[in-house]
Amino acid sequence: MHIESHSSGNNTYIRLAEGVSVVGPNGKPILKKKILLNLGNIQKYDDGQPDYLQRLRDSFSKGEPLIPELLPFVDSQPVCPTSTEAYLDPKNLGYLILDAIFDGLEISSVLTRHKSRKKVNYDLLGLAKLLVHGRILHPQSKIKTFDQRDDYTFKITEEEDPHKIYYSLDELAAAKSALLKRLNTVINRRGDRRTDLTYYDVTNYYFEIDENDPDEVDESGNVLHKGLRKKGVSKENRKQPLVQMGLLIDREGLPVSYDLYPGNTLDHSTFQPSMERFGEEFDLGRIIVVADRGMINFKNILALKDNGYVMSKSIKKCNAEEKSWAIDQNGFSGEDGDDFRVKSRVVSKELKDENGKKIIIKQKQLVYWSRRFYNRELRENESFLKMLEEFVADPNRFPITRYKGLSKFIETCQVDKTTGEILNTKAIQFVKEEKVKEFCKYFGYYMIVTSETEEVDDAIIDIYRGLTRIESCFRTIKSEFRARPIHVKREDHIEAHFLICYLALTIMRLLQREILREKGLPTTHTFDWEEGLSGKRVQTALSKFRTDIQVDGTYKLSRPTEDLDLILTALNIQHPGANCSYSDLIQFKNQLKKRIKEVL
Repeated sequence: MHIESHSSGNNTYIRLAEGVSVVGPNGKPILKKKILLNLGNIQKYDDGQPDYLQRLRDSFSKGEPLIPELLPFVDSQPVCPTSTEAYLDPKNLGYLILDAIFDGLEISSVLTRHKSRKKVNYDLLGLAKLLVHGRILHPQSKIKTFDQRDDYTFKITEEEDPHKIYYSLDELAAAKSALLKRLNTVINRRGDRRTDLTYYDVTNYYFEIDENDPDEVDESGNVLHKGLRKKGVSKENRKQPLVQMGLLIDREGLPVSYDLYPGNTLDHSTFQPSMERFGEEFDLGRIIVVADRGMINFKNILALKDNGYVMSKSIKKCNAEEKSWAIDQNGFSGEDGDDFRVKSRVVSKELKDENGKKIIIKQKQLVYWSRRFYNRELRENESFLKMLEEFVADPNRFPITRYKGLSKFIETCQVDKTTGEILNTKAIQFVKEEKVKEFCKYFGYYMIVTSETEEVDDAIIDIYRGLTRIESCFRTIKSEFRARPIHVKREDHIEAHFLICYLALTIMRLLQREILREKGLPTTHTFDWEEGLSGKRVQTALSKFRTDIQVDGTYKLSRPTEDLDLILTALNIQHPGANCSYSDLIQFKNQLKKRIKEVL
């Protein structure tokens, strides 16, 4: 609603009007004016002060109109434009960029074929787009995402039944394998898929429920199918049931595939089945898998066969010889006092396969000491070390059973108070100083093991540091895409939920890759996405790229932000302009699709 004025003779009249959307004869939306209240000649209300009309509009906008007759209209008046232009609710236009990548990845063709083959009688493709685009722009529950269907400049789906959004989850889960294969085929079509170096990691997502999903068992008690939602070791210290997600990305940080596991599955137990499936479904060639120390064990190393690995290893869990070598200052680069020192060696490791056969492998072990890591570990353990000091003064303040990890640093014996003879008369507790020194002497040290024995130390460290990119993927899914807590219950719906997040992540990363290229930055593992444009900033720029339809049927576009300009420049697309016709927007849409096909 807005207050407008019109002249007749020498008089100026004011009235309250609003724009009403109707469908024109050509099927396009047009805006017609509806008069809500004729207020009459402005002279009846003018208080003689300057700019009365503008002050009247401002007061109405604030909900305190100067004219009492306007009060009944205030409650339903969210925003009052200060010009004679009347707007509909603004519609999102930024989704067209996402939609072009969605179609360019040929997701549409896979779902169209799936719909035909399964004889689906609703708009599966439109609902899938609604779910993926909504996950990027305005992540909400499935039903709220459905309610957003009219928030786009061009309709994504004609479906009106909200139940269909849940039906679509059934089909998306069933189409997972076909979708992942097609994505990899399209990305690799121009040889862009860089899988010679791949990163694998696991994280978990929680549900707001109390109990685990039960396992399916037969009459003999054998487990036929494990329940998916299980309590386990949460990355966020949650007590609720979880689901584990194992994710594989390539050298450029683009997703390759993912798997889901019950929440109580250990990280390293996901490694072999995931690697086997990835190898069967995708032609990756020889790969070097980069993973953190949660994945390192001899079974996983042997499972890689002809493939390579770069993995971190906990020095505290090494054997005595490896621990001694790791902290021995002989062989380190640089001088004492340097902030960073490194050394490495090649060793032979004897492993046993599942049949007990001995296998000898060559492995490069690399250790570095970093002052930054040392200071960080010191800060992280400062309170614990202080507690040990205070324990010496007053052991009764810190019952061993109540403080995790304290018992291994405390020794208890029974002595005679008078003679000091060890008796069973009184328990004395004291700190094992040697244990404390042993605990602290590994601060700042980090070990990496690799099959690539000929690679130089700096390159190995650089490769491993690229693992932060997969952590960035998990953060994007959890934060920007708000993937948890998960509210769907059925296992196939949970699978579909993560497939939607995975498709959204792939679209986001492809867009960010073009932004990195536009900035002249390398897209490989040495650079982070933040150096181009963060996921949050992409999300904000696209969600704020909106249109308003005006009285004359043209579209007024929101002013482009710096981030939106960068996105459009990276795609070599011109902004359609401040004011556009319907055909201008259609042309913009078609140019986007054409450009994305060239990029992919």
